[in-house]
Amino acid sequence: MASPDAGRTVSIAEDEQLQHRLRKLIATPKGRHRLRERVAVEHRLARLGRKQGQRARYLGVRKNLYDARRPS
Repeated sequence: MASPDAGRTVSIAEDEQLQHRLRKLIATPKGRHRLRERVAVEHRLARLGRKQGQRARYLGVRKNLYDARRPS
């Protein structure tokens, strides 16, 4: 038989209040607009990360910019 202390525990995240505030912000038209802008940027960064990896392939900004802009 299990002890009376055994069982499930529920813990609240440290940033719970922040999460609630951000959810309310997303519910507004201004918040949705900001979220859509952010999603576009994150998708581009993810694509670049898939293409190049975590590190720059070449030394120097010019060569890496060329590498990022060339067709895949």
